[in-house]
Amino acid sequence: MKKKSKKKVVFATFDIEAFDWINFLCVGFYDGNKKIYRWFPDLEEAIGFMYDYCKAFKIKVIFGHFAGKYDFNFLLKSIFFGDKQRFTIGGMIPRGSGILSMEIKERRNAKKKGINFVDSSALFPVGLKKLAKSMNVEIQKGSVDFKFLEDAWHDRDYSAKVLTAVKNVPLDAIAEKFESVLEYRVFYDGKEIKKLPKNYDRSKIRYCYSDFKSKDDKDYYEFKIDGKEEVLHYLEKDCISLWQSIYKFYQWPLVNMAGHAITVASQALRVWEAMLEVEVASLNWDEDDFVRKAYYGGRTEIFRTMYDNKYLEREYTTPFTNDELEILDAQIKRSEKLYYYDVNSLYPTVMSRHEYPCAFKKHLKGEKDFNGKAMAIWEVIVDVPESLWCPPLGISHEFDNGDVRFIFPTGVFRGHWTVYELEYAKSLGVTILKFIKGIEFESGGYLFKKFIDTLYKMRLKAKQEKDSVTDMITKLLMNSCYGKLGMNIDREQLVIDDYFSLDLIEHSLIYDEKSDIEIRLCTKPVQLSNSKVNVAIPCFVTSYSRVLMHKECYMKAGKDHLFYTDTDSIFTTMKFDTGEKLGDLKLEYEVDSACFLLPKTYINEYGEGFEAMKKKITMKGFESRKTSHFKYEDLVEFLRGDLAELKIMQDFKFATLKTAMNRGSFLDMLNDPKRNKLLDEQKLQRWEKKYKMILEKDADMAIEWRRNNPKPKLKKSYDYSYKSIKSSYSKRILDKSNILTTPIHLDPSKELMEELKNE
Repeated sequence: MKKKSKKKVVFATFDIEAFDWINFLCVGFYDGNKKIYRWFPDLEEAIGFMYDYCKAFKIKVIFGHFAGKYDFNFLLKSIFFGDKQRFTIGGMIPRGSGILSMEIKERRNAKKKGINFVDSSALFPVGLKKLAKSMNVEIQKGSVDFKFLEDAWHDRDYSAKVLTAVKNVPLDAIAEKFESVLEYRVFYDGKEIKKLPKNYDRSKIRYCYSDFKSKDDKDYYEFKIDGKEEVLHYLEKDCISLWQSIYKFYQWPLVNMAGHAITVASQALRVWEAMLEVEVASLNWDEDDFVRKAYYGGRTEIFRTMYDNKYLEREYTTPFTNDELEILDAQIKRSEKLYYYDVNSLYPTVMSRHEYPCAFKKHLKGEKDFNGKAMAIWEVIVDVPESLWCPPLGISHEFDNGDVRFIFPTGVFRGHWTVYELEYAKSLGVTILKFIKGIEFESGGYLFKKFIDTLYKMRLKAKQEKDSVTDMITKLLMNSCYGKLGMNIDREQLVIDDYFSLDLIEHSLIYDEKSDIEIRLCTKPVQLSNSKVNVAIPCFVTSYSRVLMHKECYMKAGKDHLFYTDTDSIFTTMKFDTGEKLGDLKLEYEVDSACFLLPKTYINEYGEGFEAMKKKITMKGFESRKTSHFKYEDLVEFLRGDLAELKIMQDFKFATLKTAMNRGSFLDMLNDPKRNKLLDEQKLQRWEKKYKMILEKDADMAIEWRRNNPKPKLKKSYDYSYKSIKSSYSKRILDKSNILTTPIHLDPSKELMEELKNE
């Protein structure tokens, strides 16, 4: 392993506490090297202290956990709309709906480097509680009930509020069958109570969310009646436990040897490069653009929508037809259980087993250049037989309604695939009708073998020795390495434009009524330089993975036994051998009933396995607490056409930075009728104020301005918003039973037919 000089780990951590999400209470700061902790009730004062302290002790980075989706919003509001106006922002790097990092600078020294605030969830994509536990740090994350944080901060006794708190369940046509239930279960001196005893001692009160069912759960008594001292202690523990977790990660031998990074993907890449024995070259723009058309993720499909070995015991609004009953009965005869398997480290498996490209070799054109053993990517036209129940080649397909899905169709169509994937498809009966063009690469050999084998061996040992630190770090590094190589070098940076430059793309205008300050947030295109990007490598990783899943899981399970797949897992009635080696299958659990509505939207009941369960519901985009009341029958009724069943009222939700700024503020709440009305009223007031100002100067100009800036309108009513499943499954075709699915068949377009004729 290539050794790099060890650098001292120098960083700090911070955290913000607020009530009702957007009302600031306090901020904490911690430097673990000097064991210095400070907290502040004033955010401007805190920012000044953190900046001066870090400059004095040469600390360049301050981490906040999930700060890019929360804490940074508070910092930005204080910096731009605070009284002191000492600081500004040098730039912000977006990450998803939030921010990865932002640089805070002094306005008077804006050309000098500032202090970088970084979201540590890019290093550890798990909650702080799980992180601290896995990293086995001295100070673990505490707990506090945010619903009563304002009361705790002001040392109010909110015991009675806890006893009467109810879940906000609207009594409408959708939810009328659900009664409003208590949010909490409350215990006094170890016994559950419904009312407070006389002269009670609040220190003896413990409570938890009402969906905790068993006292065996170690987090059962989750909360106590807190005061300001407990809130401050909670804040301090958050700052320290995060610092200790990051420090332990950076001190881990392979990480320390490779040098430290601020994201897990970059860190994994550094560890991999330290073990690499060949040079990996980047692709030019044209090569990169061509290869990206073959770069897809995992396969997520529903083959059968239902399995139910208790269907005769259930009551449905609409009875099953004879066709449906015949299918359900046949499924049970094959197996009395549905099994959920996943592959042990799918991507690390193919990374270890296969050779990968390291550099561009040559361009290819026409069938004469096709070599079934070459490390190449081709654009071709294929004919996939309609007889294949599980076609092997995926494409990005745009439907008539504009939706784009990654589907695996039959028929004649054009696409980009690796030669490895094409050769496998040919073995199943797929015909290549036209070889258009391709790119061949130099083989770098088994680029990841040493990296993966070393880390996986360490992980297995860690599991045996119950070393949670090594277990977590090795898993993160193995799963995060390949994707960094496929990063798009064309990026964007968010900047604050004080001078209204013409070369920047306006993102949003943000106005603060209290300070009467308006700022312009802009997007600045940037291109990453000196980045080791070769998208051909992750393209082959995902290609190898799709072939492995198809060959070893889908085909071996068979048409009658395969129900659902999601990248590295399957639901099947076929029993498979299991093991602990890379690529072996692992049985997660088995169930009596399952209903699959959409990718990542399904329910299982009466499971058995390593963790017994009565019900497991997965609904992508929905909060788990809001979906816990749904039953198996509800999803089945939805599947069979009752589209009103799956609908929930949305809770108030903190708006991530981009969303908040699009609404004209740094701190904002979504799904709040009062807040929505207030924002619309403020927009109307600002419009009227500006229009009046222009009208006083020039009537013609005011008419032109009004034509280009329509007057905002208030809604007739501002109601609570609901969220529901609006789409039906479209990646395969449901038959009349709504249980079996078949592949989408694509007929060649006129243009494609003409192209084939000219071949």
